Amino acid sequence: MRRLSEREFVVAGELDGSTTEQFDASLTEARDVEGVVVVDLSGLTFLDSLGIQCLIRLGMSRSPNGLILRHPTARVARVLALRGLDRASLWTIERTER
Repeated sequence: MRRLSEREFVVAGELDGSTTEQFDASLTEARDVEGVVVVDLSGLTFLDSLGIQCLIRLGMSRSPNGLILRHPTARVARVLALRGLDRASLWTIERTER
């Protein structure tokens, strides 16, 4: 995970049981900032149930300030959609234009 600013992060690789602790720790401060937080998922190649739980916790902590999941890969978008999370009120998903 890379931090671009106080409110913008880039996630790459896998978000699973081996990386969720680091993800949570990296986003601790983002839970309290004013305004919308953006998490770019364009480099995320794998997302398991523990990774989904991390995103849900982050989304819940950001209410009502907002969370944007930007440019999820097709695989990640499919995982979110299969669980009905592509329509969740926890965040807004910005898809890559093709």
